[in-house]
Amino acid sequence: KGAKLKFRPSKVLGDSIREVNLDIFEDTELYGKVSNDLNELQGKYHDLVALCRELYISRQSTQDEMQIMRSSHDHDVQEAKERAEQDFRAKLKAVDEMYLDNIHKLQAANKYLIDKYSKARLKYKRVKNRFIHAETQLGQFINKTGGKGATTDQKKSMIARSETNVKARAADAGPDDGENDGNVSIDDFMNLNSDSTPEEMQNAKDAVKAILNSRENAVAADRAKFLK
Repeated sequence: KGAKLKFRPSKVLGDSIREVNLDIFEDTELYGKVSNDLNELQGKYHDLVALCRELYISRQSTQDEMQIMRSSHDHDVQEAKERAEQDFRAKLKAVDEMYLDNIHKLQAANKYLIDKYSKARLKYKRVKNRFIHAETQLGQFINKTGGKGATTDQKKSMIARSETNVKARAADAGPDDGENDGNVSIDDFMNLNSDSTPEEMQNAKDAVKAILNSRENAVAADRAKFLK
């Protein structure tokens, strides 16, 4: 009967990996959107700097004209002063509006990010809980089967290749894009059966842990870089 046992945690972990991949895809879209917003804000910032320069010149001009007013009550001078003040107020209003617009956009983006990563943290917590549950099932499976029976060379090769790929991916901490890049999938090498030895079980378990950690670290690193 023991020979028919399957490694059930593979489905649990496979679902978790797919959820993490979806998170990474959504985060990539988010970074693109926020990046565009920031580029737009940067453009507005340069406009704001230009406006402030004009404002400074206008202010100097107004002060000069006010100085002239102190020594003259000529009608043309009075009109020039009024025009300068109107121009000054218009520019000041434009600066205020642009400032408020930028502040509101930044507040909205900040709230969006906080909400997004709060949900992501909860999801990763659920993934970790599922992994702990899967580890428990794996331990029970090994205890029941005793690791008896030999695996095929092909399965040994698959596990070894998976380990190598997982270590390489964990080293650069890059999120998996979900494309078929030659790496053995999580389902391929996690779908072990009662012919698998305890060592192979441990290798598979370590490989899954490395995948989960590398992807979580990649998202955390991207977030830290973005929020600098």
